[in-house]
Amino acid sequence: MSNGEWREEAYEMFPEFNNIISYTNTPYLLWMELNTQFTKAYKEPKDEELIERIYEYFTWCCSQPEADNAEDDLCTCVMVCFLEHIPEVPAAVEDMPWWFDREDIYEFKDIFTHKVGKTGFKKIMKVFDKFERENPDLD
Repeated sequence: MSNGEWREEAYEMFPEFNNIISYTNTPYLLWMELNTQFTKAYKEPKDEELIERIYEYFTWCCSQPEADNAEDDLCTCVMVCFLEHIPEVPAAVEDMPWWFDREDIYEFKDIFTHKVGKTGFKKIMKVFDKFERENPDLD
């Protein structure tokens, strides 16, 4: 992955953060900044549009070809700097069923439990259980 691709995609998706993007020289630094913005987006009034764009960029990064090492791999970067921190934001946990399906959560179990442990992971699964009970027609 060339240095420019992740940055160019970020410029397109987050024009309001051009100043942040311009001084981040690695995708790791950018994702640390995006994680901060993600947490802020869950404060009232909730910025659903920004949350959606961050998840879209997450998906884009994870769809890029795998690099030879973790330092250069965008998906690894996103897992470390963003995904594992989602359970630290209670409102984001409540939203997880809108962005992930149950299979994704099990796939990411080790990443989530790294920060919140088994108890935190059980809380995530309870959110999914509740969501599925309240939205039986959504598949």
